[in-house]
Amino acid sequence: MPLFLAANLCLFAILGRIGIQFYYTKDLGVRLLKPSAPLSEIVAGCTFVCAFILSLVLIALNSDGLFTINISLPLRLMWVGVSAGLVGILITIIAQIQMGRSWRIGVDTNEETSLITTGLYFRSRNSTYLGIALYWLGICITFTHPLMWACAIVCWLSIEFIVRKMEEPYLLNCHGQKFADYINKTNRYLL
Repeated sequence: MPLFLAANLCLFAILGRIGIQFYYTKDLGVRLLKPSAPLSEIVAGCTFVCAFILSLVLIALNSDGLFTINISLPLRLMWVGVSAGLVGILITIIAQIQMGRSWRIGVDTNEETSLITTGLYFRSRNSTYLGIALYWLGICITFTHPLMWACAIVCWLSIEFIVRKMEEPYLLNCHGQKFADYINKTNRYLL
């Protein structure tokens, strides 16, 4: 079940979205950190990516029988995990679609994108990350190992830093009062 969730996230929410972005804009939408970026931003970006990659490695090793999970949850709870993961992936994909050509992975302070405040973004300023949080919940329920929970926690702490210290300051600088008003009326994550 975790392999199914991880494969769907990678295929549709990551590779699929990058492909769609390239099709419409001839730009992958991926903004890598510059070596001159502050160390805290480099650490947050790297820990986010490393936690995600480690989770994929654990899932792959488990599916090959090279890494075993010692905790077995009831089948009903496993289906709750699969459902949470799938809903998270769906929210992530819908949020990315609603961002349209403004979608990016990473921040380039030299470019200006549109501020999206409709659709899922009407209720959640970070709808994509809300979906990712549900995905992680689903993965952790279906892959009940402390290393997976550690990956989820590290990834979420990285997201928190990225949102609060990189993305929101960028959007405030880019959109000024419009973004400040949006912050005041829309929650960061929860619908």
